[in-house]
Amino acid sequence: MKRRTLVAAAGILAIAGSIPLSALAAEKTIVVGVTAGPHAEIMEVVKRIAEKQGMKIRIVEFNDFV
Repeated sequence: MKRRTLVAAAGILAIAGSIPLSALAAEKTIVVGVTAGPHAEIMEVVKRIAEKQGMKIRIVEFNDFV
């Protein structure tokens, strides 16, 4: 009886582990805050690369340091 339970649990874990978590996750946007200037330019390049891989990034530029 214990062996049957162990085999069943191992099978369930194997099936659950084979499901990619990205397929279960809802499509979300990553929000990144950067300072204006070179940091924003770098993030624009990162954003384009991420979009090619299916990720969405929204860049928020901070220019008021008060």
